[in-house]
This record gives sequence, structure tokens and C-alpha cells, in this order.
Amino acid sequence: MTSETPDATEPTEIVAIAWGGIDASTGCVLMELWVRSKNAAGARMIGTRDPVLVHHEVLKGLSNFENELLALFETKGATNDALLPVAAPLPAWDDGPELSSPKAYQHFCEGLGYVDVDAELGALRLWFETRAVSLIDRNRKEDIYGAEYLIAHRALATYHDGLRNVLRKMESMGIGAVTKPH
Repeated sequence: MTSETPDATEPTEIVAIAWGGIDASTGCVLMELWVRSKNAAGARMIGTRDPVLVHHEVLKGLSNFENELLALFETKGATNDALLPVAAPLPAWDDGPELSSPKAYQHFCEGLGYVDVDAELGALRLWFETRAVSLIDRNRKEDIYGAEYLIAHRALATYHDGLRNVLRKMESMGIGAVTKPH
């Protein structure tokens, strides 16, 4: 069996992000990551991570770097994907779980950011941190779980489209709207 990446120790790859229910009272959207990772036998599998509540400000911060991120791919010559395309059907940007789903309020995004562009893989490396919602009040660093993920260059357009769409949807509900002084 051959590995789908040049290095079998590469982080899990995000192959799609499905945005779901929006909680206007918290300013969060429910996000579900579709990932490709290795199972215990070493075979590559597609699956989902538990949904995570992500605040509007986190998403807005990511969207502010879209042009710089794309330019960085060009500068590093990272526009050729070494990661194989996904043959399985993937969800639409707005096909994420609803707030009424059993796992909707279990995890909260503590941090999501770009690490670097991997020229060899033609992929974005990003860092994602979550905390169980039940542990937020404890405010202890050791309750945060973090992991590095990859997003292939070819998946960036879909990622950015979904990010823009969910931000527009949230802002149409008044989330993140700038209020004008009277």
C-alpha cells in the first residue's frame, strides 16, 4: 500500500467544512470538519469530527487574510497538490449540523489560525484548538485540545467561498454588525 502523502506522519487533512446552525445569542456557528486521516490499520479514511461552535470574530479574522494567503501559495510555489483528490461525495458549505443535533453544544473553538504553507504538499497548515463547552468556566489551559490540519491548495476556493457565505449569513442576522453611534 502506498501513502497518499509524501510523508506518512502528515497531519489529518480537512477535505470539507460544513457550516450548520447559527446561534445568534452567542455569535457562533456550528462547524463540522470532514477529514481524511489514517485509521488504526494505516488505511486512509474519510470521516467527520464532532461539530464545534466557532465565534464570528474568529471567522472574520481568517477571512481578512484570504488575499495574503493565496499570494503566499504563489510565492512559495505551492500551487501543485501532492495530496490526492477526494473521490467521495462531500457536503455543501451549508450542510452542517443543526443546533438541535445531540452534539451541537459539546465543543467550542478556542483558536483557529494559519500556521504556514507547505510547498512540498501544496497545502495550508492550520492549527485548531477546542475545549469542551462543559469546561469553559474552569478556564484552564490544559482543558484545550489542539491539533494541526492540512487543507490542499485545490480545496482553498471552496473553503473561502464557504467562509464568505457563512459570514454573510451571520451578518444578515445582525452578528458582528458594526453599530453606528447616534
